[in-house]
Amino acid sequence: MIKTILLVDPDPMSIGRIRRVLGRAGLRVQLALDGRSGLAEFRRLRPDLTLVQDVLPVMDGLEACRRMKGLPDVADRPVVIVTAPRNHKVLLETGCDAYIEKPYQDGELLEVVRELLSRAADPASTGRIDLPARAPEVERPPIPLDLGEDDLERHLARVLVDSRRELVPVSHRG
Repeated sequence: MIKTILLVDPDPMSIGRIRRVLGRAGLRVQLALDGRSGLAEFRRLRPDLTLVQDVLPVMDGLEACRRMKGLPDVADRPVVIVTAPRNHKVLLETGCDAYIEKPYQDGELLEVVRELLSRAADPASTGRIDLPARAPEVERPPIPLDLGEDDLERHLARVLVDSRRELVPVSHRG
């Protein structure tokens, strides 16, 4: 059975991108252009998952999410807020099941959607996915441009050692 995703977003570029990514994954995307029509479509369609942009005309995405999650007959349907970086507590207070911070990679969006759809299909699963979808970027030392062959080997060895250190669990660090 094809899963239906409700996308609440007024931006044509974003709509095209998300439709392309989710369509390639075999998901059907329905569209609403503002918060009020998004809420109405949420009630009517009972989508398998809803993606809501945080900034919307008529009713903002956070309020639309709050209202969606407050509807008893469809509150169990996952809602994901797509947002610029902001206070995560404010996002979680909406009742959303996950949020994705812009800019995001297409694969990150698809990963979150698939995870929430699989959780929705499994009644025993619980818990919210608190995201940004990707891990924070780790600052790497710059690679000098004028390296000789021996310098390059030493630099690569140092980078590899640094990356191994990052993988050590926090409880084992001294």
